[in-house]
Amino acid sequence: MNRIRVGTAVIVALSLSLSLGAALAGPAADKHPELDKLKGNDQVVQVYYKQQELGQAFDMLEKMGAITFSYGEGFPSHKKISGKIEGTLKEVLSKLAEEQGLAYEVPKEDTLVIKSAAAKP
Repeated sequence: MNRIRVGTAVIVALSLSLSLGAALAGPAADKHPELDKLKGNDQVVQVYYKQQELGQAFDMLEKMGAITFSYGEGFPSHKKISGKIEGTLKEVLSKLAEEQGLAYEVPKEDTLVIKSAAAKP
């Protein structure tokens, strides 16, 4: 088990089998099929945020190592978020997209571009 503590957030990464990751898949994950292209999208994570800036939250996920994030038009990096999200990386990213109004592009299997869903393509 790897733990990364930055500020008031804790990320716990656990390695589980692909079958368990598939069993955990929820409806939010299905709304972002582009995330299937990401390397390591089945890695299970638990993320706790308390008044954390959205940009810092993604920076912490990036430090886990599998993918690199870049920020596109309209990304609200200073918006504060709080809460607990757990599931596969794909599920966590999908939930963040739904709750924060984000959209994703996956130009390469190790790169995720994050932008506002309201931004023009």
